[in-house]
Order: sequence, then structure tokens, then C-alpha cells
Amino acid sequence: MESFPDENGDGIADIPQYYAGLHERKVVDDSFNLIKLIKNPNKYAVMIAGVVLIAILLVVLLIRLVLKLVKHQTGKRRSGSKAGEEP
Repeated sequence: MESFPDENGDGIADIPQYYAGLHERKVVDDSFNLIKLIKNPNKYAVMIAGVVLIAILLVVLLIRLVLKLVKHQTGKRRSGSKAGEEP
């Protein structure tokens, strides 16, 4: 505060009017609105979202592969061939 001049002579430094308003700097917004929270993500948020999406995609593909293999195996058994027998 000592760096600001005492303009009115009361012994207390006066803060210039310039500092009374916002100047395109970071503004804290305590809103829980989901749109406002994800509107301007930083690079770390984008990377985390990408990793999560890739993980979800891998799980879905793994489940589809397992289901396809199970369906294929049950289809062989229903056709009359038993395990270990030659057709």
C-alpha cells in the first residue's frame, strides 16, 4: 500500500480508480452450472476427458468381443458337435 500516493493528505494511501473494476483477468465464478464449468476447459481437463473416453471405449469393445465369443461358442454347441468330437 505504500507504493500508492496519498492524494487527500489523510496519511492513508489512496488506491487509484483503475483498480475498482475488472481488467479481463481471471474471475472466480462459484456457479455449479455444468455448462459454465465445462465451457472453457484447460489442456489438463481435455487430456483427462480423452483418457476417460478411451477407457470407456476399450471397455465397451472388450464387452462386445466377449459377448461375440460367447455367442459363437454357444452356437457351436447347439449345432450338435460336442467338445473333443470330430464331425
